[in-house]
Amino acid sequence: MLGVTVGELPPDRWCELQDLLPGTSPEETASRLRKGDRCFIASVQGRIGHVRWVAVEKAWCEELGAEVPLAPDAAFPHKSFTIPEMRQCGLATEVSKFCLHSLRQAGFQRMVAVVDAENQAGLRAVESAGYHPAGWLAVLRLGPWRRLIRWNETKPRR
Repeated sequence: MLGVTVGELPPDRWCELQDLLPGTSPEETASRLRKGDRCFIASVQGRIGHVRWVAVEKAWCEELGAEVPLAPDAAFPHKSFTIPEMRQCGLATEVSKFCLHSLRQAGFQRMVAVVDAENQAGLRAVESAGYHPAGWLAVLRLGPWRRLIRWNETKPRR
């Protein structure tokens, strides 16, 4: 797609996230960035079409309703969103590639992505961006008690 720019969200564009993701304030954006999170965007002809937050310390996974522990050299992409009229344009894949490259340059060795097994578009996006399955996560819940369960994949998938 012509006119696509991929990069990190600059401070002068924080307020644009409010329009893209209702309920996101510049204060929340500043708070996330202060704690080390990074925000990657794809803009099409100057308009933000895709946004992805990446946690580098503590990572809360909405889909699992649990915290995902991260190693010091691991990052966790989350809150990825593409505006409806720009879906199927490859913005998520381009942001994933840029994100992986940027984080690798910053010393991160692993990305922990959580994608629902039924989300075929999400699975295709992470696969085409270069992610490889390393295991499975599940949460066992009993009342307020929660336990994150991990299964490491023993052989590479093709």
